[in-house]
Amino acid sequence: MQIRDKENSILFNISTIGTGIHHVEGPTREDLALLFLRAQEYYESAHPDFYRKHFSVDTFKSWYAHSFSNTGDFSYPWDWEGFNVPGEVAITATAGAYEIGDENKYDEVMQQIIDLCKPSGKFYLIGTMDTSPSPAKTSAIFAHEIAHALYYLDKDYRNAVDLLIAPLLPVFLPVLTRLGYHPSVRNDETQAYLVSGVEALGIPGDIEPYVKNIHPVFEAYLVKRMG
Repeated sequence: MQIRDKENSILFNISTIGTGIHHVEGPTREDLALLFLRAQEYYESAHPDFYRKHFSVDTFKSWYAHSFSNTGDFSYPWDWEGFNVPGEVAITATAGAYEIGDENKYDEVMQQIIDLCKPSGKFYLIGTMDTSPSPAKTSAIFAHEIAHALYYLDKDYRNAVDLLIAPLLPVFLPVLTRLGYHPSVRNDETQAYLVSGVEALGIPGDIEPYVKNIHPVFEAYLVKRMG
């Protein structure tokens, strides 16, 4: 399904990947990032001004540019390739934009997406630039975001991977904190990175056995979710 803003200037494609999992494909990385930014940072930012707060997008952009860019440019859309938020977070964060008078065309689109997905019950939104992804055609980014969705939606999957990753949490936490993740999502991020690849994180020690152990669990629960 295609969703546009009121001015018909941006177009997003949304599809259902499995029960409760909805994938949003953006026309550009910048559009996709700005669609998810408010909810994503409300959900997992390590900064107290944004975590579980309703904030101005311009304020976030200014802070991010000064904190993560050597040139002072807003590099967020090129630093992050995939996005994921629980439906309830998208609902709360988007409502907050209107409460503080900071709504923009991306909030309008996000509200349309919420209205589309909400009637089906508990849901999870993921965003990538993948076109028509499927289990047979799964990029690392897509797998990472799907792992987040499974962790939120499926208690059995969450319990299974929590047992697998428990020994790794002390090693992952400082790395995730450095990347800007809130401690509340450390388990979720750890399992998602194990599913999609941890090479770029520079995690010390031999974690290959954990990677090998988590993949069959992820694949089994993904197939189950796909029905």
